[in-house]
Amino acid sequence: MATTSTVTATLSSDISYVFSDSAQGSSISESSSLGYALVLGTGTNTGEINAAVKYTGYLPSGGSTNLDFTAFPKTILGGEYSINFTSVKGVVIENQWNGTGVVGGTWAIESPAHVASISISANVSNGFTGLFNESTDAVRIGPQSTWLFNDRIGMGPSSSNKILNIADINGSGVPVALVVVGVTG
Repeated sequence: MATTSTVTATLSSDISYVFSDSAQGSSISESSSLGYALVLGTGTNTGEINAAVKYTGYLPSGGSTNLDFTAFPKTILGGEYSINFTSVKGVVIENQWNGTGVVGGTWAIESPAHVASISISANVSNGFTGLFNESTDAVRIGPQSTWLFNDRIGMGPSSSNKILNIADINGSGVPVALVVVGVTG
């Protein structure tokens, strides 16, 4: 019996703020945000997706992992499948370190070396440079912070442009989470 999957997603990236100021009996208050959200419906066209995966893991001290966007593991109905993205429309990566534990040999955060940061890059063999404007540079993600890529048209990995590397850059060990949405082929 054939299966039918329906996949939708909302990608949001925003900062909302409230700014208040007062001086000599006068005051102002300002609040604003972009209100940005991209809603992706079910399908394979522009603004649509037919696949979504979540990866969670723990990078040991000094460790790294390579994620292959043409063979992304996913468990569905008890079976393990390999998702081949032909178009990636959204990626969000979270450094889930919450500031507890020994990092850099001390309990106090006294310098950037004491913070469990990760890097993401496409600078490995077959790196997915399309996520980084064809660059091989690394992006640092600090604790409880995220990096987001979204493109309603999509960025296609290929056999030679498909690997995202996630690495622990402070030798601390760090939990990470990643969600990817896109189109499979």
